[in-house]
Amino acid sequence: MQGRTAFEEGGDYGDFAHLGYELNPLDGKSNPIAAPIIVWTENDRVYGRANMGWQYEGPPNSVHGGFVAALFDQFLGVGQKITGQPGFTGTITIKYLKPTPIATDLRLEGWVDRIEGRKNFLVGEMWAGDVKTATCEGVFICASPEMYKQLQQKKPASGSQSK
Repeated sequence: MQGRTAFEEGGDYGDFAHLGYELNPLDGKSNPIAAPIIVWTENDRVYGRANMGWQYEGPPNSVHGGFVAALFDQFLGVGQKITGQPGFTGTITIKYLKPTPIATDLRLEGWVDRIEGRKNFLVGEMWAGDVKTATCEGVFICASPEMYKQLQQKKPASGSQSK
């Protein structure tokens, strides 16, 4: 086993969800490479705050587009709690409207556009002050509990290295 599953099997660290809270690569509270994002839900909306430092810089004084996409993916992924059927990212489409500045308080807001069977369609916006810097649309696919269990039991792909 690798990743959080290996910690879960150790038995002293909590379940997979608790470990995700601590170790998630995008917002894990104990993960030193995690982006500084805080996400919460209220009623039928998801909200977030972030302030991306120099280590997330792409174009001069701007957040790298890959980190903008990763923030949206994590943000809307958490926002799926609203649907009652969270799942995996199917697609995420980002529209970069303006450069997203580094070292600036960013505000994110999102909502569920619609639900079609196992598919959750969410929309999000990123703001730096009163300037909308990016928008996104994400489709997330709800997976069965059996699928989650299968993923936890998977062995590393052939040719990968493990320690």
